[in-house]
Amino acid sequence: MLEERARIAREMHDVVAHHMSMIAVRAETAPYRLPGLAWPAEEEFAALGQAAREAMADMRRLLRVLRDEDAAGERSPQPGLADVPALADTARRAGTKVTLAMPPPGTDVPPAVALTAYRIVQESLSNAGRHAPGAPVKIAVVAGNGTVRVDVVNGAGGTWPANGSEADLTGHGLAGMRERVALLGGRLEAGPRDGGFAVRAELPAGGTAAPAGDAR
Repeated sequence: MLEERARIAREMHDVVAHHMSMIAVRAETAPYRLPGLAWPAEEEFAALGQAAREAMADMRRLLRVLRDEDAAGERSPQPGLADVPALADTARRAGTKVTLAMPPPGTDVPPAVALTAYRIVQESLSNAGRHAPGAPVKIAVVAGNGTVRVDVVNGAGGTWPANGSEADLTGHGLAGMRERVALLGGRLEAGPRDGGFAVRAELPAGGTAAPAGDAR
């Protein structure tokens, strides 16, 4: 198992990290290589470069966990409910019309549950951007009465009805969501709705298991 983890870490470092680094470099140097860019274009390239740098930082933390090189990496703070508004802001800067309804939690939310809720919103926004670019997205996160409920719905107007298929319902992103929710003993529903797509997760706020795929 350790050998396999080391092999995965090597592949991620040699292939994925290399491409992410090139994306960051090209985005950050675009204003110098392409003279005459309008200010909005320069801002967009700067945002893309920053996003690539953040992705590489996340990958480095994951590689440390896979290689077991730095125990401190396993104690690195993980995102939670307080970081969901930042996800919405990032999607807005990318051109998606996002509406976020997120009242203050009515109870303390365990870190594993908060992380799972964050990852569900993150993956749902990513899927909406791929399958329904231009469609509005509504996010609602409510914590109280012993549960955390997450609803992410993208409306009609995107490309899902034209390009979607049953395979899309069982892709890696949704499979990962289902695994995270199952580990906490929760429930997840996902599928087309009114020409768009909806994801709903209900998580028990008493869950303590760490979601698969994140260092805890």
